[in-house]
Amino acid sequence: MTSVSVTSRSTDREIPFTEEFIIELIKENNSTVSPSELISKIAESLQIKSSKHKFIVQFTNIKKKNDFDADLDLSSDYAGVWEQSKDGCITLKVEEDKDNESIILLISIYWISV
Repeated sequence: MTSVSVTSRSTDREIPFTEEFIIELIKENNSTVSPSELISKIAESLQIKSSKHKFIVQFTNIKKKNDFDADLDLSSDYAGVWEQSKDGCITLKVEEDKDNESIILLISIYWISV
């Protein structure tokens, strides 16, 4: 079963999509395509949704064998110089257990109003 949650979100007022739209898009495609194909699908869908924005979609893929006990402490951040009321970022965490592995996919979507 795939779990998708928002881990962080900028505070802009003109987000060009809903969180629900992205979460459903991920859930519909996550188990059928690779992470690279998934972020391409997200970028293509966002381009269709808004011609007033440029989008950057990136992922970090973390895999862990279920029989391997490890504490992961990952940290990531970004800095952007943009119009805070129109531009922003959202990061989502996709978790899935598959074939004796725990998979965490962190997807960040950046948008810039043009």
